[in-house]
Amino acid sequence: MFALLLLAQEVKYEWRWSTEDLGISQGVLALINIISYFLGAIIWFKIAQKTGTPNAWMAFIPILNVILFFNCGGRSGWWLLSALIFPLFIIMTIVNLVSVFQRCGRSGWWVLTIFVPIVLLIMMFVIAFEKRPVTAPPVVTAV
Repeated sequence: MFALLLLAQEVKYEWRWSTEDLGISQGVLALINIISYFLGAIIWFKIAQKTGTPNAWMAFIPILNVILFFNCGGRSGWWLLSALIFPLFIIMTIVNLVSVFQRCGRSGWWVLTIFVPIVLLIMMFVIAFEKRPVTAPPVVTAV
């Protein structure tokens, strides 16, 4: 009987999550986001230079950096339209990442690092700044 009374009581829960709960201010999180964005942009800028992809500066501009990503893999920037169908975009991104790895002299199997993001970040950093030659001739594609 007592258990039924406990279940019948109205309980109000308030769930408020904020950065203060983590002990981090929003300014610090914004700074981490900005640093992460520019680190990724620098990595793709260097990869674009390494693969001979034109317009490497596009790495620093949102949406254009996705077009540059596809161009680095030897694909047209029109592959960005695959983003309209999300599962297709995931497949196209993985296929293009395999091409980027192969053009930079790595095995396409390195694409499996996608499942461990910190390893992928380290791998992309290594690819961007190592001295290994590009294995495929540069592909010049239009934006």
